[in-house]
Amino acid sequence: MNENTGSTSRSLSVPRSQSLALRPSNLLVTRGLQDIAQFGNRARANELVKLGSTCYSEWELEKAIEYYTEAIRLDPKCTVAYDGRGDAYIAMGEYDSAIADCAEAIRLDPNYALAYLVRGQAYNWRGCAYIQTHDYDRAIADYTEVIRLNPKNVHAYRQRSWTYFRKGDYARAIADCTEAIRLDPEYARAYYNRGNAYLHIHDYDRAIADDTEVIRLNPKDAYAYNFRSRAYREAGDYDLAIADCTEAIRFDPECAPAYYNRGYAYDDKGDYDQAITDYTEAIRLDPKYASAYLNRAIAYRKAGDYDRAIAVFTEAIRLDPEYARAYYNRGNAYDDKGDYDQAIADYTEAIRLDPKYASAYYGRGYAYLKKGDRAKAESDFAEAKRLGYKP
Repeated sequence: MNENTGSTSRSLSVPRSQSLALRPSNLLVTRGLQDIAQFGNRARANELVKLGSTCYSEWELEKAIEYYTEAIRLDPKCTVAYDGRGDAYIAMGEYDSAIADCAEAIRLDPNYALAYLVRGQAYNWRGCAYIQTHDYDRAIADYTEVIRLNPKNVHAYRQRSWTYFRKGDYARAIADCTEAIRLDPEYARAYYNRGNAYLHIHDYDRAIADDTEVIRLNPKDAYAYNFRSRAYREAGDYDLAIADCTEAIRFDPECAPAYYNRGYAYDDKGDYDQAITDYTEAIRLDPKYASAYLNRAIAYRKAGDYDRAIAVFTEAIRLDPEYARAYYNRGNAYDDKGDYDQAIADYTEAIRLDPKYASAYYGRGYAYLKKGDRAKAESDFAEAKRLGYKP
């Protein structure tokens, strides 16, 4: 009887370790230990994020990415780590990776405004790097989302305005800058952007007013004087343009665009020697400044030095092989020399690069006319007229 009872007891028994684990109180202990471990991982992840941020601020980008990646491994829900790594990827030019990280941060926390802003920057910078793809709509969508989450985010308005500007939508660019300025009347960069948009729609008075406000906010800002000089020059006030460029150079003697724009103003005044001097200094400061080469060559051509002009146009083309204006202007110099075949070749290349380049059609037509090919000349003149060319 006792043997049977003992046998039954043994057959129904459960090992002690399993018995303890199955008790509700011990399940809670197990979960508690897991929570403690998870808490430890989160704390360590936060420390790694801080280390990543330090490396980012010191421009040690690869090391920053390593720290952020390890933080994500320890805490896959660490939105700050995804955001920080996305910022580092932007700085390295890896825009797709940045977008992916920001998208993950947003998936984890749909109200995480900073991730939208960084993702918007990634789309924007990727759009700049791959300008032919015009990848701006997604940038605008992300900035719009930032503004929805925080209607007082002046930086999002300014960055969206810059994206609109790149798309050529100057009205919306101006509207966004105006809103940023309403939110923060001391926001100099919004005045910068709005002034630039006004310049592109030839509203010179408003452009000058905005640049003047930047100067009031930052009296030693060389680039503000340089920007205002462009508006003065395009408005035909060359002396004020020259004065602003000179002031910009006083504050920043290494400001190549100020020498370039002063040279442009001297060029417009007909002082080609001084223009060439300033363009040359701009090139010394920035040897890859293709526009400075172009304008220096134009000044040489205006001064009647066609061979030197052709040499400098060729250098501009070397720096930027798709610079249609450089081919067009070199064609003009060859035409001045009477080398019509070479002029036609350059005009043709300018048209290939920019099929709507009306002046290039007109120049090629004129060269054909000089060669006695009236049919081709008339065809090019007709196309130039269709595109809006006015002699």
